Amino acid sequence: MDYFMQKNQKQSESKYLANESGFAFGVTLLLLVVLALLIAAGVQWASQDIKRAGKYKKTRESFYIAETGIQRAVNFFNYDGAGNSPGAAANGFDDELDGTTWPAAFANTAFGTGNYTVTIDDNDDNDGDVDDDVDHTVVLTSSGTRNGESTTIEAIINRPTYNPASAITTKGNLTGGGSFTVQGACGSIHTNSGFNQSGVSGTVAQGTTASGSCSGATCTASGAAEHPIPIVDPADYKVYAKYVLQSDGTILDQSTGNVYTNSGPNWTFSTSGDGNALFGDISQPAGTWKMNGTDLAEGIFYVEGDINVLGTPDPYEVTIFSEGFIDFGGSGNIVNYQGGPSPDIDQLFLIAGTDLEFSGNPSNQIEGMLYAGEQMSISGTVDINGFIVSANLADVENLVSPESSISGSLTVTYNCTGVSPFFSDHVIVLSWQES
Repeated sequence: MDYFMQKNQKQSESKYLANESGFAFGVTLLLLVVLALLIAAGVQWASQDIKRAGKYKKTRESFYIAETGIQRAVNFFNYDGAGNSPGAAANGFDDELDGTTWPAAFANTAFGTGNYTVTIDDNDDNDGDVDDDVDHTVVLTSSGTRNGESTTIEAIINRPTYNPASAITTKGNLTGGGSFTVQGACGSIHTNSGFNQSGVSGTVAQGTTASGSCSGATCTASGAAEHPIPIVDPADYKVYAKYVLQSDGTILDQSTGNVYTNSGPNWTFSTSGDGNALFGDISQPAGTWKMNGTDLAEGIFYVEGDINVLGTPDPYEVTIFSEGFIDFGGSGNIVNYQGGPSPDIDQLFLIAGTDLEFSGNPSNQIEGMLYAGEQMSISGTVDINGFIVSANLADVENLVSPESSISGSLTVTYNCTGVSPFFSDHVIVLSWQES
């Protein structure tokens, strides 16, 4: 009986073990199926990730190409070394919006193995004219393409009004001598080139900085970042002048249209000498206009050429725009003309297309801006409440050469205030987005 019991027990154990082996095999098979499914899913996901990564790489490449288009368009609007730039203050971005000066090179421009196209559009300035820029703001759209992938970037750019950070700003070298004083909240000097001060008597309340080397007692930094410089075309402001000293030797009164001619001592429109009270002490010897005396009308003058101011009435209100140089040596009570068409024009005093030399000794403080398209030299006893700019666009005129200078008893007070009608030489990007 024991034999049969042992046999039955062994048979039961054998069946149990057989059942266990079958269960393990089933579990193993299930795990293999699950693992195979996971591997298949992983391969699929990895394949998709590889595709997505490849697509992302291509879109980033096209993005950077589109960004290059934006940067090149921005550079296109910035002034070059000669003071040339599209989108200047005279008409904003009008010539680009209507296609007059928008370069064909911005269409399908090759860059690396891709290309970009940049277009320009008027922003929503509520004037109802998409070709008329009234707020000096436009929208640039750049589309970059590479390997069949395209990305578009939109950027809003603006040409800001010029607001100087310093009382005296020059693009070229500047020298300082004598007992000059620069004071006020923005009473500083900056040059985008080098500054060299002789002696230690000059004082600058907020210090002197130079993008090149800075040498002298008032220097605070060499290698400083460049400051914006306004690029001014005097011709843009001819419309605001009451009197135009014309290149042919005549004088135009723009308010009436009368043209005065000179014969001997008389300035005449209709009756001999009827212009003498206005222009009796204005002449044009050797092609250069000259003011020297008391028979001078007050107002805004525009000069087609150069002008030398030797003497003026006392007191006297005048603002001068000149296509060439201004050599101002007048003394007495002189102020910039305050009867202009707008407060920003009233802030101007002497605007020279080339050189500006101010060596007079006015008895009062002059309020306003002095600008030289090339170099400037300010000496004598001059007290200015405002700011001075030299754009150093060239060195063609020899009235002031080869670099700008301040000397004598010059005093400039600048408190970061004043309204400028001029625009910066660089546009700025207000915002941008990938679309």
